[in-house]
Amino acid sequence: MTLQQYLENINAKNQAEMDANPDLWIGMMVTDPDHWAEYEVYTVEDYQKYMLSVDISECSKAAYGSRYRVDWQEMSMEELQELADSYGEAAAMQFEFEKEQEQKAVKEFEDSINHLILNCSARDRETAIRWLLEAENFSESDMMYGGSYACYAMGLPYSYQKEFEGIMETMSAKDMVAA
Repeated sequence: MTLQQYLENINAKNQAEMDANPDLWIGMMVTDPDHWAEYEVYTVEDYQKYMLSVDISECSKAAYGSRYRVDWQEMSMEELQELADSYGEAAAMQFEFEKEQEQKAVKEFEDSINHLILNCSARDRETAIRWLLEAENFSESDMMYGGSYACYAMGLPYSYQKEFEGIMETMSAKDMVAA
């Protein structure tokens, strides 16, 4: 089977999967052999090895913050698969760690809101959040990014973004900017 035929088969399988599930989107692979020649990919095995090297690069970035590059042409399929599996496991562990950290941040944030309301005279959730945002002492350049930056800075999911932006819009610049 040629590389082009192999890629066309992948695209046909992906299209059938999307046709069966309208909520699913899968990108299509370029089937032009000239495109792949730019990456020195000429055969199905070259393609498979190249794609494993891409997986290794992406998973190492997700796991460790930097990309591990491999010379996929010099490595066997088994060596590449072993590396991809290893980095994939590390990326999955990092993802779970980040999810746990985010859950802790949400709990701490919500506990802080409740504490401010119950013990510190914050009249409502909005006031408590305003006080927490003020306590962050964001710089003017931080403020350019609005609620998304607040989520990032506090380690919270971006589902808080709209709530933060609504509150931040009512605050003056001096309330939010570090002195």
